Amino acid sequence: MKIDKIDLRKLGATLAVDSDHALTTAPRGAVVLIRLAPQDNAYPEERHEARENIVCLEGRLALVADGERVDLSQGECCRVPVGLAHRWSSESNGLVLVHFGE
Repeated sequence: MKIDKIDLRKLGATLAVDSDHALTTAPRGAVVLIRLAPQDNAYPEERHEARENIVCLEGRLALVADGERVDLSQGECCRVPVGLAHRWSSESNGLVLVHFGE
């Protein structure tokens, strides 16, 4: 048995924009890596049946929900409650780690 090491920034650089890459799944959640880049059109609104814990690994991002904007930069995180409709701002540019679940 050995410990697996993953360079998230290197892996993230290979991802298509706004496509989830599942790092792991569990009966009560999942962890995904997402690369975001500025878009001409707004990212689509999302709503999930699990709490989201979002960590900005690099770059600058913004989430918009209920008319409120939350900006994140490298090393910052936020939590999105279950069922809250939200979307990435169109100028978001970075690498994000998202944990869905408790």
